[in-house]
Amino acid sequence: MIAVSEVDQIFNDVIIEELANILKASADSRFAKSIRNDVRLFIQAKSRIGIPQLRSQIRRLYSLTSHATNDDRVAAQLASAIKAMSDDLRDWLYRCNPAHRAIPTPEEITSRNTRAKALQQLRLILSYGAYERAGRKRPGKKQRSLELKPLLRAPASDEKRARRPRGEAERDFVQNLALTHMELTGRQTPNTAHFDKGIRGPFSKVVHRCFELVGVPSGNVTRLINERGAARQQLRDRDRALARMCEIANISPRMPLTKKERDELIAEWTQLAEKSRWPKTVDRKLRKTRKERS
Repeated sequence: MIAVSEVDQIFNDVIIEELANILKASADSRFAKSIRNDVRLFIQAKSRIGIPQLRSQIRRLYSLTSHATNDDRVAAQLASAIKAMSDDLRDWLYRCNPAHRAIPTPEEITSRNTRAKALQQLRLILSYGAYERAGRKRPGKKQRSLELKPLLRAPASDEKRARRPRGEAERDFVQNLALTHMELTGRQTPNTAHFDKGIRGPFSKVVHRCFELVGVPSGNVTRLINERGAARQQLRDRDRALARMCEIANISPRMPLTKKERDELIAEWTQLAEKSRWPKTVDRKLRKTRKERS
C-alpha cells in the first residue's frame, strides 16, 4: 500500500483525467482534490492498528527496554522501534501515562550517557509495576521457581476500543468515492455492479482502478458496491413505508384516531417498517387494523 506522502505523485493529473474520462465527465480541481482526499482518508484508516497489534508492540518495546542497558545492539533496535512507532501507539501511551512523561528520543537511547535515565523513563511509561507468578518446574526441584511479570500499560484483550468491523475502511472508501462521483456528474451511483470485468459500469471501473493504484486487493470491491446499494434500497423502502403510515394515520377519514392512538400506531408501524422491505406488508397491516376497528 502506498504512503500518504505518495498520493499526489500516484494520483497525478494524468490519472485524475483518466478517472474523469471513465465517468464521461471533465476533470476539474475540485474533483482532483476530492479524489486525493478520499485516498488519504482510506490510507490513514487502513494504517490504524488494533488491540492485538498494540499489545504486541508494547510487549516488544518492554522486552527491548529490559535488555538494552549494556547492549548497544539492542539499544539500536529499541531506538529504531521508537523512531518507527505508530501514531496510534504514541497516543495510547500518552493517554495511559498518568504523569504524561515524554517518550525518550532515539538519540537518548543510543547515547551511553543518557541511556540509563531514558530506559528508566520508558519503563515507567510502558508498565506500572510487576507481580510474581509461578514459573517453570525445574528438574529435581519440588517447587516451581518464581518469576516477575511486568504489569504493562496495554489495552485489555476484550476491550472494544480500536475494534472495527472487517472491511470498514474499504466501505468508507467506496462511500466517499460515491459522493465524489455525485459531485462530478450530478447523478447517483447505481445500486448494483456486475462481477464480470467486461460489463462493469463507469463507477465500478473507477473504484477498482483506485484500489489498484493504492495497492490494495480489489477482489471484494464489487461485493462492497452491491452491499452499499442494497442498504440504500432498504433505507428507501423503509422511508416510503414510514411516510405512508404517517400520512394515513394523520389524514385518513375512514379511521378517526385520537392523538394517543395515532402515536401508538405510528410507533407500531415504524417497528414493522424496520423489519419489512416492502410497503405491501404495511398495507396488509392497515387493512387488518381497519377491519378490527369497524
